[in-house]
Amino acid sequence: MGITQKDPLPESHEEDVELSPDSPVRFVWDSTLMRSAHNAAMKHRILADLLEKRHTMYSSVQGDFTREKLESQFDQAFKTLRERWKKQVDENRAKYQKFRDDKKAQKSRRRERKKAKLKRRIERRKKLDGAFAHPTFDLALLNECMSSEESCDDETQATLNASRSSEVIQIRGLPWRSSRLRSFYEILDEDELPEVFEVNGELITKPRRTVPRKERYIGPPKDVYEMPPKGLAGWMVSRRWMKHQLRDRPDLQATVKDLLVEHPELDWNALRALGDDSEEEPECAIPQHPLASSPYVPQPNVGYSTMSSSLAHALVPM
Repeated sequence: MGITQKDPLPESHEEDVELSPDSPVRFVWDSTLMRSAHNAAMKHRILADLLEKRHTMYSSVQGDFTREKLESQFDQAFKTLRERWKKQVDENRAKYQKFRDDKKAQKSRRRERKKAKLKRRIERRKKLDGAFAHPTFDLALLNECMSSEESCDDETQATLNASRSSEVIQIRGLPWRSSRLRSFYEILDEDELPEVFEVNGELITKPRRTVPRKERYIGPPKDVYEMPPKGLAGWMVSRRWMKHQLRDRPDLQATVKDLLVEHPELDWNALRALGDDSEEEPECAIPQHPLASSPYVPQPNVGYSTMSSSLAHALVPM
């Protein structure tokens, strides 16, 4: 068969596929010698070869080296090999099923983290007054707009987690989100940060949670070509990301126009906490290194602008 004793057995051969005389022996493992003409042909080929070369290959008594005895030994060996193949297939199936179950569980964990984050942000927004109650902000609280939070489910994260005492969550943002949209999420996440107050001239940190929050690190962004959901306001999408998209794929111009919807202009004077217009955002809003050494701590932008956030000029072909 062209394998060693420690190698896994070859895949089961197809009954109607003929092998050339110089090809390695192959068997239809899910059939017997009696039911499979191919297996019977392989048996005949092996026994004929052994009988032809018995003078050079064996030093046993010739009377013990008969076709009847070889057939008996072959039948027993074939039965053993079939049992080994069934066990091998069962192990492979078990491994594949475990792989599928692990992937399913991984997706479920990530989906639940997103849902929990979204629910927390929705509840936090209800406590905000003034301009943040504007209906346009409802669009920012969609599941498709949330960044993913990935635990040590892959090799990279497992390596990182091995050197730490607790599980690490890696945050992977969406590249299309504007700086103002990210600032909005940072405001909603302020309740997640520990309280800091002064006692006798000393700064004291007090967690807001009764259960400590898992350590989080900023990882690489998600797929740069992932598009935002349909219906968002123009200010929610990064102009810089938009320009790069249209530069690399001019055919997306019509698609992008369909995604963005005109909404009533916000009073940016009342929304200073969201910072400058997305046109002024830095080149790289999110660190690119997958194992950033600094934990994720929201840092609201400083400054504001009354500039319109229309993306009309970004949609002009470059």
